[in-house]
Amino acid sequence: MRTLFLWEPVHLSSHINYKELLAAFNGLRAFAAGLSSTSILLRIDNTTAVAYVNKMGGIPSPVLKGISRDIWQFCEARSLFIFASYIPSAQNVPTDQPRHQFTWDVQKVISLLESWWALDGIPLEQLTWRLAMLLALASWQRVQTLAAISLTNLR
Repeated sequence: MRTLFLWEPVHLSSHINYKELLAAFNGLRAFAAGLSSTSILLRIDNTTAVAYVNKMGGIPSPVLKGISRDIWQFCEARSLFIFASYIPSAQNVPTDQPRHQFTWDVQKVISLLESWWALDGIPLEQLTWRLAMLLALASWQRVQTLAAISLTNLR
């Protein structure tokens, strides 16, 4: 069974955490509407959405709390037990269609970084920007993950 949800224009500019949690709810409504007294495992590639499904909370957000409440009320009305677990995006396959229709050239980013500032006497702020960009390219991590980097963990 497959389903397709298209974002309404109001959702297109919404934060990714909102979209991921709403996608989980849309999936439940599509696939579990006729179920009752069942356990359901949701595999989600967004840690905030996982926290909101499992604990009805995460980062302080009234909007996300509202969606998680809707999810739990939906499940409670059908005697569904849900649990969400994190799945890395790279393992979240197969997908119906690729997320992106093109492959971008990393050399363009490297050239841009090289043109920003010379390596001699680079100010700390520009060095930070360059390092963040290189970490993102080298690790394929999302911005949320890069924001959590602590110097005490780098060795």
